[in-house]
Amino acid sequence: MTVQTVTTKALLNRKELCIYMNMSWNTIEKKVLHREDFPKKKFGEKWLFHKELVDEFLLGYYLEKPLKNCS
Repeated sequence: MTVQTVTTKALLNRKELCIYMNMSWNTIEKKVLHREDFPKKKFGEKWLFHKELVDEFLLGYYLEKPLKNCS
């Protein structure tokens, strides 16, 4: 599965979210999954994520975190 394939979908599963965010599942769990404002739904053992809401969350997350000096 490629990023292009994932970006055309409205709902993402756990594996697709990892591809879309370019992060491991462990990193997603540690950094954002625990946050109440992260858009997620769990159906039994399966997680689903609405891509547009994930995009909105990531933009807000990016804007709230100060950029680190890259020099």
